[in-house]
Amino acid sequence: MSTFAFRAADVPAIMTRLRVLAATAIAQADAPVVVMDTAPAAVLGALDDPVVAAHPDALVVNVGNFHTLAFQFRDGEFVRLFEHHTGLLTPSTLAGWLRALAAGEISHAAIFGDHGHGALALDDAAVPLKFLAVVGPRQAMLKGVGLSAHYAVPHGDQMLTGCFGLLRACADLEPAWREPITEALSERADRSLW
Repeated sequence: MSTFAFRAADVPAIMTRLRVLAATAIAQADAPVVVMDTAPAAVLGALDDPVVAAHPDALVVNVGNFHTLAFQFRDGEFVRLFEHHTGLLTPSTLAGWLRALAAGEISHAAIFGDHGHGALALDDAAVPLKFLAVVGPRQAMLKGVGLSAHYAVPHGDQMLTGCFGLLRACADLEPAWREPITEALSERADRSLW
């Protein structure tokens, strides 16, 4: 998942907003800079919820104010995703796209044709939709749509889900930070009330 995080010098040219953010941070900080979009950061942070972590085949969705991003995992590895505009989704269409993602029936053309951003499928092997983790400010969209959902609360604080994800990405990208970040998050998990 930290594939979606970048050291400042490595931000792809197509990601113009992240490039500007990285340049601004470099100008103001005397430290390595790592940037990541909020939606994948929230999905990565959700993986720190102990209930989510116990499900290697989790489907994790961030239902954001403007964009919805869903990742399907199999055996703990990312296999496919889609991103759509939250405002164009109804609860039932979102549930339908999540079912299609799990079934391996998602396609870039279908999401894009529905005015979403698109999809990426590394394979189309179905992953039974046994576990759905939800984060994001508009997560209530998934209530009452026939999907059993776990509302992730990593480290006992739902509001910091994306921050925890960004920290995990920093630990992956900056080896010198790995141990201190891992220790700090482990200590926080030990103090959290589940």
